[in-house]
Amino acid sequence: MTVKPVLGLTCDPGCHVETNNTFGSGCVQCNAAPDEWGNCPTWCSIANMWCECDDGSSGPIINCRDGYYSTPSGECRPIGSGDLPNTGGDGGCTPSCPSGVCGTIGNGCGGTCACIECDTCTPQCGQASDCGTCGTADAGTPEAPTLVVPDGTITNPSSYSLTGTNSVIDLLWSSNSDLTDYYQIYVKDSDEATVWSGAVGTTGVGSSGYTPGLYHWYVEAVNSTCTVDVGLTSANGYFVVSNSLLTLKNADEIVVPPESGNRNNICQPVFVDSSNNRRIIFEASVNSPGGWAEISGATLSWHGNDYAMSKLTGSGIGGTLVATVDFGAASNNSGVFPLSVSVSNSYGTSVNNIFGDLKVWDCQVPVSGTLYDGTGGQACNELGFMTPVDANLDFSSLVFKDVSGDSDVSMSTSLPANYGPTKITYGRTYLPIFNGGDMANPDGTIFGTGRMTRLVDLGTGATLCPSESQFNLQNNMSAYEVDPGAQVDFSFIKDQEAWFQVSGAGVKAKSWIDSGVPSTVDSSFRALSVLGTNADNGLVSFVNYKNINGFNDNSGFGLPNNWWIDRNTNDSNSYGYQYFYNNFLINNGVGVTGTDWSGKPSEGVYFVNGNLNIDSDFALDSGKTMIVVVKGKISIAESVSRIDGIYIANNGIEALGSSANQLVINGMLYSKANIRLARSFTDKMQNNTTPAVKINYQPGLIFNLPGKLMRVLSDWQEE
Repeated sequence: MTVKPVLGLTCDPGCHVETNNTFGSGCVQCNAAPDEWGNCPTWCSIANMWCECDDGSSGPIINCRDGYYSTPSGECRPIGSGDLPNTGGDGGCTPSCPSGVCGTIGNGCGGTCACIECDTCTPQCGQASDCGTCGTADAGTPEAPTLVVPDGTITNPSSYSLTGTNSVIDLLWSSNSDLTDYYQIYVKDSDEATVWSGAVGTTGVGSSGYTPGLYHWYVEAVNSTCTVDVGLTSANGYFVVSNSLLTLKNADEIVVPPESGNRNNICQPVFVDSSNNRRIIFEASVNSPGGWAEISGATLSWHGNDYAMSKLTGSGIGGTLVATVDFGAASNNSGVFPLSVSVSNSYGTSVNNIFGDLKVWDCQVPVSGTLYDGTGGQACNELGFMTPVDANLDFSSLVFKDVSGDSDVSMSTSLPANYGPTKITYGRTYLPIFNGGDMANPDGTIFGTGRMTRLVDLGTGATLCPSESQFNLQNNMSAYEVDPGAQVDFSFIKDQEAWFQVSGAGVKAKSWIDSGVPSTVDSSFRALSVLGTNADNGLVSFVNYKNINGFNDNSGFGLPNNWWIDRNTNDSNSYGYQYFYNNFLINNGVGVTGTDWSGKPSEGVYFVNGNLNIDSDFALDSGKTMIVVVKGKISIAESVSRIDGIYIANNGIEALGSSANQLVINGMLYSKANIRLARSFTDKMQNNTTPAVKINYQPGLIFNLPGKLMRVLSDWQEE
């Protein structure tokens, strides 16, 4: 038999739905809501339903299909059909449990939400909470800590060598409990008096304020989260404090202080310059709680070697022990090793005190380097150390002279710019001497000045530039590297070639200007044309330009006005001997002729139909004028230091050679051919700062001429 389910009732296979009508009362049975006064219906007609099966069995509702719920009256109703709460189904009610509300609250549908603990159980100390009683996980007594250092016993205490009462002893321990909030530490002396205490949250602390004596310490772990619970006390750790000191002396009993890092090496100058440069005297000043008498002996240890120390002198609680050690070649080593002293006392143990490090080696350091051209400027540690010198510096030899002894070292060379590697002695002071020089002239015949030294420690990479020419490796490199090595470079300002300068006027060439203004000149007058007396500098014009000293910066033509142009600014006219001869002597009857410098007049116009050698100085009186016109070439001798006037030549003007004095020309120069002002100072170093030839433009020499001659020169002087 096939029966459709009624109102959502579903029966098992072989069963069908049976119903009957009856009467009920109340809101629940009648599926009704209370009225405005809260009253429910007094009666209603309701239908009961059940499943009856083919085998004759029957029973209540077995189940309702998805989307339905069963009511107390035995019906299947759709979920959300509006039954009142607490009717056995959800009655269409959706539970609500808001977050963040402490304790137990209802869900809005007649049920309860899960209880929420807020912050009342942090920490967990068994206190009352929103949902009952908290746990006790954070309460309790911590376990005792375990000492790490110092952890000596009363018969074998740890040992510390301190200087003064402010030295620090680190106390370290480990924790054995998660309940610990902080630690309480106590340090006591042999009379059980507390000498230091502290409370920290870490497992280590530095302690101080000790004097020589025997001490013990312990730690307590404390839980302060709930009530204050002090845990068990750790074991005692014992240690001895002594104000020990190890002093190193050379063979002449001069104290050798330690270097940075509390280290010494046998190549320090105080050792090297002593009467026995391989001997070190070790003096250990020690003390013991039981006094000097209880110290039975001591042993100095270094690099696996033990040296017996004898008692030298002492009283009270301490004294001095000494050991003298002569280190042979077999002791040389590239390493740095600690020094320690073990003192035997009444505790029946050795008190091992560490006193810094010592290196014993052969003191030989390979040194090499390069000579650089610093003409363009010098500054530590790159400027002036980039371009190796060429053969013009004439470097030929280098000797590192031992300033305090006779151990000079001749360095191997690789010309024109390199030397070494050659070994020198660490601890000695050297003065590098070039090209056969001496201490008074350490640069010898080098064609350069302004020596600057750069020293590179090849072990550490540190670079220094000593302020003096002489140096020692001790102040400039570390001896404590495995393979010490040094690079010592030198920068020189090369001696400059001869150069000239014009004051108050310009320089104009139809083709080439060969200048020599060097970079070594002070920047305030580093130019070809400079300010003159009551006159600006002039224009520098040319088709081609070359600086024979390498200073080709375009800023170096004029000061304060850098006026220059790279083209010919001269007109097409060419003024020479015949022009002036005709206009002055023939047309105006002005001037005299001659054949040499001795025949010149004291003023006026002087014509030479050939070459002229100027071999003596010539100075004009104030207000006077001198014009020298030469058909050939004018040569100015090396002995001449001053000439005044206007000098004109067909075949060139030259001032060559060298002189101890500057050549000063007060006037003007003009030539149809080349003008060569290549005269140098005898000491070429002077060329680095001063022009060997200086031309001071004097326009008054033209103004002093008679009017008819000024008209002749009006066009020319513009040229």
